[in-house]
This record gives sequence, structure tokens and C-alpha cells, in this order.
Amino acid sequence: MSTIKMLFAVSVLASLVYVGAKIIPVYMGNYQFQDAIKSEATLETYTNKTENDIRASIFHKAQGLEIPIA
Repeated sequence: MSTIKMLFAVSVLASLVYVGAKIIPVYMGNYQFQDAIKSEATLETYTNKTENDIRASIFHKAQGLEIPIA
């Protein structure tokens, strides 16, 4: 009976590690992208950067993080 419990515990632990390895990078990429947008919005309001330049900068950051943008 303890062998079955041990196998179950190991399988649950392995499942948690697998799900964490799939989900955590997505959340980190989202956080980095939101941070880049916030920084761009707050810092570039004091420069003479055009709207198209800001869009290009955000698009370049999204490509760097491999975020698909239509």
C-alpha cells in the first residue's frame, strides 16, 4: 500500500513541475511586456518621439519576447 502512495505522490509532484514549467515562462513574458509598455508610456512622454516610433519600439520588444502580435 505504501508503494502505491509513493508512486501517486511522485506522479503528482512530477505533474506540478511539468505544469509549472509550462505556465511560469508565459507569465514572465507577459510581465516583461507589460513592464516595457509601461516604461515606454511613462518615459517617452517627455521626449519628442513620434507615435509610430513608440509603436515600433513596442513591436520590437514583443518580437524579442516572442509574443505574437497581429
